[in-house]
Amino acid sequence: MQMLLESRVDRLEVAMAELIELCRELKIEAAERARRQEESDRKYKEDKAESDRKDKEERVERDRRMAESDRKYKEEQAERHRQYEEDMRKLRRDFNQQMGHLANKMGTIVEDIIAPGSQPLIKQYFNCDPIAFSLRTKRINEAQNCEVDILIISNDKAFMIEVKSKPKEEDIDEILTKSEILTSFFPECAGKQVVPILASIVIGDNIVNRANKKGLYVVAYRQWEYLDILNFDEINTKRDNSATN
Repeated sequence: MQMLLESRVDRLEVAMAELIELCRELKIEAAERARRQEESDRKYKEDKAESDRKDKEERVERDRRMAESDRKYKEEQAERHRQYEEDMRKLRRDFNQQMGHLANKMGTIVEDIIAPGSQPLIKQYFNCDPIAFSLRTKRINEAQNCEVDILIISNDKAFMIEVKSKPKEEDIDEILTKSEILTSFFPECAGKQVVPILASIVIGDNIVNRANKKGLYVVAYRQWEYLDILNFDEINTKRDNSATN
């Protein structure tokens, strides 16, 4: 009986030892699986982070290339527009110059060159809308006559524009003298401020300087680009000073 009991105890101890060993092995195996899983998770996170980093870098580089391409496109467009504007200005200058030479030869400087831009010019500088416009208007009063190259009338002003193909200094006094008798030939100008103007395609500095002293506006093309009043500010300043004194 004693021996049987001892034999059973021995087998139980062996079984317990085997169970303990099995548990230890299971723990080791579980720990290894956990380690491998943790390593796999870490590797996945690292790979994903690296992939995200590369995607971000590629996206940044793609955006940079697109921005650079867009910048170059805009610069090229701006340069093409600038070149187009420059070409158009040159064409206008060449056209106006050729028209000016042709008009001088044909004697049509008034109709071809000055007249088309005179009304917009008056509106721009004097802020008034023309209500009457006439070219080469001639009136006779008894034995005298008076011819005006361009006459533009607004509500309160009458613009008498005399066009000269080759302006001379003596033209200034003649225009001013004609402006003083204008209303006796053109009663529609009575009660209005008469504004005499000398116009040509090109006017020399000596003419402009004398016109400034006499208080006469002069109109010409600036660098063959656009019709302009060359001494608008100078004449207005002179008139303001005269009114103050």
